[in-house]
Amino acid sequence: MAGKCIDELEDVVETSPVTVKDDSGEVGGYDCDFVEPPSDDLLCKICQYPARDPILTDCCGHNFCNHCMERYLQSKVIDHDKCPFCREEKFQTFPDRKTARYILSLQVFCPNKSKGCSWCGELRSLEAHLNENSASSNTASCLFTELQCSNGCGVVVQRRLVEGHLKSECELREVKCEYCNTTGSYRWISSSHEEECPGYPVECPNHCETGHVRREEISVHLEECPLAVVKCPYAVVGCDSVVRRREKMDHVMGSVVQHMEYTMLTNQKELTVLEKRLDAKEEELERVKRDLQDTKDRLGKKEIVVKSLEKSLQDAEDRLDVKEKAITSIKQELEVTRCVVKGNGETIAEKGKELAEARKNSEHVQTQLKAAIAEKGREMDEARKNSEQVQTQLKAAIAEKGREMDEARKNSEQVQTQLKA
Repeated sequence: MAGKCIDELEDVVETSPVTVKDDSGEVGGYDCDFVEPPSDDLLCKICQYPARDPILTDCCGHNFCNHCMERYLQSKVIDHDKCPFCREEKFQTFPDRKTARYILSLQVFCPNKSKGCSWCGELRSLEAHLNENSASSNTASCLFTELQCSNGCGVVVQRRLVEGHLKSECELREVKCEYCNTTGSYRWISSSHEEECPGYPVECPNHCETGHVRREEISVHLEECPLAVVKCPYAVVGCDSVVRRREKMDHVMGSVVQHMEYTMLTNQKELTVLEKRLDAKEEELERVKRDLQDTKDRLGKKEIVVKSLEKSLQDAEDRLDVKEKAITSIKQELEVTRCVVKGNGETIAEKGKELAEARKNSEHVQTQLKAAIAEKGREMDEARKNSEQVQTQLKAAIAEKGREMDEARKNSEQVQTQLKA
């Protein structure tokens, strides 16, 4: 058997006290199900299996597996440099090709015989028969060899079942969602994807006769679902009833009187609110009219002030003309004096001072008059602008009040018509 320990070699070969074991716990020879038991001279004297890559010693002439001998010579057992069978200190080995050919020609059964494989052939053909490295080879003869799934799902399956596993059993096989045509692994499609697939059929939350609806259409369906709970159409006027959509019309028809009462009460409340708003607007209109009248009064006062300023300006201009005439007369007198009294420097200087003083006073008066005229002009412009703004606001307020009064009268007439009906 494959798990037979080499330390049992002492019981089999009394002359060999040494056993050698591989790191994996396996021995080096062929652990196969032979049709006929191999003779003892074909067995490795270390592992007690038909020798693999057999070598022959020149001391005792026994066969050993090449691998078993290498492991023995590399081991740390006592006297590991001696022949493991006859204990000869100095010995040599050489390949035994004849024995190797003979062992490879022995008839063996397939290792999967217990699983149903009926193959029987030479040992040299066993590896080709098993062909363990190919998961989908059409030339492999043993259909009972267990292989790892090529998709990596971790399942071990016999070769004869590989195709069926890849097509219908493997959780990592690629499939297409039947509801939205998304492609992915079967594991993902059947778990995570189903929870978010837009085409996956979900049951109506109201359990209506429609049954299942595509997930992406459920919101549209709920807008039409006959079993959805909806408010009464007269909820805006006070009806707080909630019914299923298919019962809505029955509720409306069965509660006509109550709905009309709700409507009348609501209209009366709205009419009261409109009347209050109308009264408030009328009061505001009156206040605007008063403000306009006050503005007109202030404007009239401003006009009086402007007229007074204009009169003052005219008087100042008249006085300026008088001053200019006086200056002209002084110039004439000065000229006469200059001609009559030549050489009298004092008289001429005094007249020059008087003339300069008169000119200075005249210029000062002109400056004051111009500043006063400009200030009054700005005040008049500002007064006109304020008057125009007030008139514009008054017109807009009057138009707005008119529209609101028309709307209030219209609503009042509608309510009266409904009350009469």
